[in-house]
Amino acid sequence: MTTDTVKQRRILYVEDDPALRLSTSDLLDDMGHQVTEAADAPTALEWLRAGHPVDILLTDLRMPLMDGQELATAARDLRPGLAVIFTTGASDKTVSEIPRDSRTACLLKPFGIKDLETLLRRLD
Repeated sequence: MTTDTVKQRRILYVEDDPALRLSTSDLLDDMGHQVTEAADAPTALEWLRAGHPVDILLTDLRMPLMDGQELATAARDLRPGLAVIFTTGASDKTVSEIPRDSRTACLLKPFGIKDLETLLRRLD
């Protein structure tokens, strides 16, 4: 693993698939990051409103109740400038509409450790 090249981050990871949430959280933890998991957007927003520190919001794009883009907008209302990485298994027009800037990225599922490290490094 090349975790020494990636700055340690506090990551709020929002994923509605429990198995994927667990495996990705374990991967991030193994990389040395502090991970807080949320199964849905309302839970993530509650955590942010409580004032917990976070460097990156890592969120599934398609979720029930509130999608990842809506979550990112609400999260940035609470934390302007928050870095966001969207994850998705979709490759349709929705993905092409995701804004990509210095604080926003998209990671296509399935992804590996190298893909994740590259994006985390880019957000440094």
